[in-house]
Amino acid sequence: MYLLDPQARDYPLLVADNTRSTTDHIATYREHYGFINPWLPHLPGHPRGYVSHSSEMIVQDEMKETTFFNEWIAPQGYDYCLGTVLSYDTNRIMVMSMMVGESTSDLDAATRRMLTRLAPHAERVAQLQRKVIGLEAAAAHSNDALDRVPFGVLFLDRNGHVSKTNPTAERLLAERDGILVNAIGQLRATDAAAQVRLTALVRAALGSSGAGGLATVTRGGRTALSIMVTPLRGPRTGWWGPLDVVGVFINDPDAPPTISAAHLAQAFGLTGAESRLLWALAEGKTIGTYAEEAALSLHTVRGTLKILFAKMDCHRQSDLVRKATALMRFAVEPHR
Repeated sequence: MYLLDPQARDYPLLVADNTRSTTDHIATYREHYGFINPWLPHLPGHPRGYVSHSSEMIVQDEMKETTFFNEWIAPQGYDYCLGTVLSYDTNRIMVMSMMVGESTSDLDAATRRMLTRLAPHAERVAQLQRKVIGLEAAAAHSNDALDRVPFGVLFLDRNGHVSKTNPTAERLLAERDGILVNAIGQLRATDAAAQVRLTALVRAALGSSGAGGLATVTRGGRTALSIMVTPLRGPRTGWWGPLDVVGVFINDPDAPPTISAAHLAQAFGLTGAESRLLWALAEGKTIGTYAEEAALSLHTVRGTLKILFAKMDCHRQSDLVRKATALMRFAVEPHR
């Protein structure tokens, strides 16, 4: 018996009581034969819930001439199929079917009754699996997005314990300079005054007011971290109660940029020479320093600077730097 969703990532969704189908048969159906199954295109023409005999869709003599029958059906000892459409729309069809080795009126009648009774339950199974697949995909997309943002992200549970971190946050925590996680899994600031402020913000975010706020955390010999604490509200229903967490977002001003001069060229439509100069200015270099490092004449660099002003609609170097650094703050880590 097969419960099929041909548009799903992996199908059949359910295979039960298949005494003749091996794992190899199921794998080849998923990889190839499911896409050339000649029965499937005919199923949407049958009423939902109606159990169809394969001969109602394709004459058996014609069916026996197909690659699907000769390479996949017959080697398993099957000859016919009875199936019912559970649901379908313009993009998807869900089918439950049973393969049989021979077709008799008594067997067909019994199989029809069984499929009719099973159909509502099978449809529910398929709906639940599709929902789970959707949730898994959404979680994977969310995790990928969090892993690629250029600032630290932490989630704290209702007890203030760190429940999730992205790679940037893990790096900052591992340095133990400004912030760390203590022995019981709570986020702590290494500066006493900052710890008082951070604790108050977390408590406020977990409280009924749902307030958040900003804090700065000093570090030894480096620029202070900027931290934003905000409540993240979860579902309000269910016997387990609200699934609220606290989001902590950390900006490290000293972190290296996640983009290159090539990204600046792509974003602003610049040539290689123009983007390299813009990158140098964004790093705080003067045009004189850049000219010396790039082995260019000051006249050449000034000419490139004029082109940058025109292309980026700016009149001062500070405007160029502002636009470039805004892009750098926004940029995410390239996918690896």
